[in-house]
Amino acid sequence: MVSKVLLPQLVILDPTLTYSLSPYQTAVSGMDVLAQAIESYWNKNATAESKVSAIHAISLWKESFINTVLSPTEERRYKMQYAAYLAGKAINITRTTGPHALSYYLTVNHGIPHGHAVALFLPVFFLYNHSQEEVYHLLHVENEVDAAHFVTENLKRVGLTTKLSELKIDKNQIIEALLDEVNEERFANNPVSFDREKLKQLILEQL
Repeated sequence: MVSKVLLPQLVILDPTLTYSLSPYQTAVSGMDVLAQAIESYWNKNATAESKVSAIHAISLWKESFINTVLSPTEERRYKMQYAAYLAGKAINITRTTGPHALSYYLTVNHGIPHGHAVALFLPVFFLYNHSQEEVYHLLHVENEVDAAHFVTENLKRVGLTTKLSELKIDKNQIIEALLDEVNEERFANNPVSFDREKLKQLILEQL
């Protein structure tokens, strides 16, 4: 349900509410923050307001993500919580794009937690969307290959799998169903339109 009447007038961010999160849940939630910020930035619907929130979210994420997972403190948890809030503000304006559009299949059919499923597809979409120089600048990388590597290396640093085979999923068996069940509404926001064969090739190569 999407409606302006659901938006709060006041937001309270309390990092103590995140203390019970396992390292895994902290990691996958944090990767969803990065995905939301990036997807809102390269989104067809991006605005000046959404980009400001996304930029701030990415900056906080880079500063805090790894340490929040591996060596959490209240300050680090708060910074990640604030990054999540900012990414949420941005994505509320733009909605999500390709990584989210494909992720739902893995969550619904294979039980992969949402943030992990989205994170798996983020490197694929750096290669698929290409020419996202402003996003590369925010991540301090040179190109789409470096950006994809940035994501996979951060996944590995916090112990998250980066390949479908590591999750006991045969990519060759699911690829057609995955592409059949893409969320078209979310993919419509992606900067590059849906190309089934190109996506299939990248997914089989990368995952």
